[in-house]
Amino acid sequence: LILRAEQGDEAADAIVKKIIRKIAVVIANTVLMLNSEMVILGGDSEIFTEENIVEIKKILEKVCPFVPEVVTSKLGADAPIIGGIKVALDYAEEQIIMLWKSYENDIDAYMDILLKERLVSYYEKHILEDVMPFWDRRCIDKEYGGYITCFDREGKMTDDKKYIWFQGRQLYIYSLLYNKVRKKKEWLENAKHGFSFLVKYGYAGDGRWNYVLDRKGNVLEGTISIFSDFHVLQGVAEYLKIEEVRTPENMELLKTCYETMEKNVFDPWFKEIYENTWSPVFIWHDMYLTCLSTTETCAEVLGTDVTKKLLNECVDKIANWFANDEYNVVFEAVTRENKIDIESDKGRFINPGHMHESAWFLMKAGVLLEDKQITMRGIQIARWANAVGKDEEYGGIISYADALGETPRPIDWFKETNSLWNEKVWWPNAEALTAYAQAYCYTKDSYFLQEFLDQHNYCKEKFFDSQYKEWFERLEYDGTVKNSAKGTPWKCAFHLVRALVFTLEAFSEMEAV
Repeated sequence: LILRAEQGDEAADAIVKKIIRKIAVVIANTVLMLNSEMVILGGDSEIFTEENIVEIKKILEKVCPFVPEVVTSKLGADAPIIGGIKVALDYAEEQIIMLWKSYENDIDAYMDILLKERLVSYYEKHILEDVMPFWDRRCIDKEYGGYITCFDREGKMTDDKKYIWFQGRQLYIYSLLYNKVRKKKEWLENAKHGFSFLVKYGYAGDGRWNYVLDRKGNVLEGTISIFSDFHVLQGVAEYLKIEEVRTPENMELLKTCYETMEKNVFDPWFKEIYENTWSPVFIWHDMYLTCLSTTETCAEVLGTDVTKKLLNECVDKIANWFANDEYNVVFEAVTRENKIDIESDKGRFINPGHMHESAWFLMKAGVLLEDKQITMRGIQIARWANAVGKDEEYGGIISYADALGETPRPIDWFKETNSLWNEKVWWPNAEALTAYAQAYCYTKDSYFLQEFLDQHNYCKEKFFDSQYKEWFERLEYDGTVKNSAKGTPWKCAFHLVRALVFTLEAFSEMEAV
């Protein structure tokens, strides 16, 4: 506090002055108990003028008997404290406890502001200097258009195919950065670059998008995945928040794709849902959480009147079907009759990363739909996600879990990528940051702040590659690097940068306690 006050911080200075005046009283009374003839500074010890402040600081450094280092140096580490000295020290300790309690609200509020400033500064710098330069320098395919998204640790290209999920996600990220972080011309141009390629080569017509293209834009796999539709639609919606590109033609494309997505989500027989597998028995959590996030972005362009039906459907499925109050988890699969299947691997499978995502998506949906109960459900799920996902021994968020606490078996994406349950994958750990930051922003609950800081420190220490920048794709259970790649057929800038942007936004907009 004194350091900040000396740097010109008026709020810190006001607190320091109040505390010093009270501490001076404690010092004076303590010394008087030892030597009744001694007078401190003269005059009334209750009130000290501005001129006394510097001298009182010096007293704190040299005389104050309740600073352990001072006591030890004066008396020696093994010196007995007896008689009047002990009485005086006990008195000083009691007074300081009372003093701290009398100002703890002021101090807590100030430290909350200070922490907020440091976190905002860190996440802004992390985006601008540690993460985005990695992508800005190499992901723009100037020869054929679109984005290159597969790179090794050092940034060497490892795959030149154009995965449409990631073409849409990169478009979303460049648009999001332009809309929420900085109005950088480079980011706007990069967004325009990606949008142009997507419309020319990725669009399959009738509101659907292909799955993967070769580098030149030739279709390798077509409309096999509703997730392609989700991610491109979210990218286009975020892009069209930028006024200069919101043309009637582009808006018509957005509306067509939205209507198609809505129709397919409500169609129980729509089967093109890779990387999920359509089932006559189960529906899937990640379809609805991804749809919710996409629809939230669309709502900011198309309006809630257009998007409310799908928003409510996704919220209901996540909050009331997949989220289960008996087990305090969000199941990845429930039956089409809204039942859990606790006997099967699919039915018991828990994805902490998806739980963290759904948590903060619900918080946002509560704001859009003006329903605090939805926001509170999201906050509750954030607690559940931490309980089931946090590795208390090694830190970070695990890959997946079993609802009954048994050794979990992988399904779908985790099976395809040979993921072990206790590995630490980049995206669940990034999403946890946002879930805790947003929950703290809404509640001011110190539990979420502490969980955020634990996760923040873990990611900063373990995932961030200080040498080549960006984050590692995957860590072993103990935090050692398992896969150092920065871009793969499953990893681009999306999860990390989105999490960083919304974490930054949470602390930027947060008022002090």
